[in-house]
Amino acid sequence: IGLKATPDDSLLLNNLAFVLASRNELLLAAKALSKADVGDDPEKTKVARLATRGLIEMRSKNLETGTQLYLAAIEEANRRKDVLAGAMAAAMLLRELEASGGVDVSIQREAFLQLLEKLKPNDRALMEAISRANHQNPLVP
Repeated sequence: IGLKATPDDSLLLNNLAFVLASRNELLLAAKALSKADVGDDPEKTKVARLATRGLIEMRSKNLETGTQLYLAAIEEANRRKDVLAGAMAAAMLLRELEASGGVDVSIQREAFLQLLEKLKPNDRALMEAISRANHQNPLVP
């Protein structure tokens, strides 16, 4: 309903791309994300779009490119002083690295836990819930 009412909403298009990529519908995800790149306000969704692009690359088995895109999303979130967005991108990166298998994520896990310490209590609770829902081995004890 949201995209029917506002078909150029960058946030909704990015969310659609994320869901499609999470379901491994990568071509459809890339198409939705390309629309978000030129949507109503692409600057406000830059962090999310970089992370979603990273997800698409990771799921396409382009681990290096995907990792670099996630790191760019985290860097952009840091530049904007948006700790929650950075933590979410870091959590998604860790999820994809763990799912790819054969990657030791202990250093990234420690960095993520340090990042969680900077979050406000409500944001920290949100990230802990996301971590538990998205990881076979939750990042937060």
